[in-house]
Amino acid sequence: MGLNFNLLSSQALRVYKTLLERGQPTTAKSLGGKLNIFPNSVYRAVKELEEHSLVEIINGRPLCFQARSADEAVDQLFFPYRERFLKYFSTDKKIRTSVEYDFGVSFIHSRNESIERSTEDLKSAKAEYFLIVSGDEVPAEVILTNKKAMGRGVDIRIIVQRFDEGNKEMITNWQRLGMGVRFSPTIETRVTIVDSKIVYLVSYDPKDYKKGVGVRFAYQPVASLMRDMFMQKWREAKRI
Repeated sequence: MGLNFNLLSSQALRVYKTLLERGQPTTAKSLGGKLNIFPNSVYRAVKELEEHSLVEIINGRPLCFQARSADEAVDQLFFPYRERFLKYFSTDKKIRTSVEYDFGVSFIHSRNESIERSTEDLKSAKAEYFLIVSGDEVPAEVILTNKKAMGRGVDIRIIVQRFDEGNKEMITNWQRLGMGVRFSPTIETRVTIVDSKIVYLVSYDPKDYKKGVGVRFAYQPVASLMRDMFMQKWREAKRI
């Protein structure tokens, strides 16, 4: 039994990202000029985006297109895969730890596995390591790996979903080491983004933080889109 992850084409992602950056209605001619592609190619990409409800088409002469927010894009793109993913796990008890697909997708079975694999990815990170986490305790070796990465110049930013007396000291220590930490209680998922090339999406149950199933994408366009979402959340999150 397998899963089919049919994500957006690279051209559709380029068009979406350009629309997102502009933040206002834009014509096919303007998009084509920016991306050095013909307007017909823009229309094909917009049609693909429209099928995923990622753009709004504004009637007029000429037609204009506007991107929906990065948050909405993530919800629209990954909700169908989340449903298939959960169905997959509920019906196949002998699934392998990691199964590779066309877009470098593999499964994550627990919070610990997510931490172990993302920490391993951090060892080769060159620029950025962004996380949305529960705010619960992590192994000491993870902090050591983070410290070494910052020594190489890696920018580490963390959004925690819990901040109270129980974890205040730990988070203060993260900040003393040089990690950027902010608080947002409303995300209800775990996300890790490595150099805009690799992204982890893992479930988060506040009632049992040790649980967590999800996926790892080694696919730059998806990781780049998730980075945009993270930066939006980072701007909205509360400074600690």
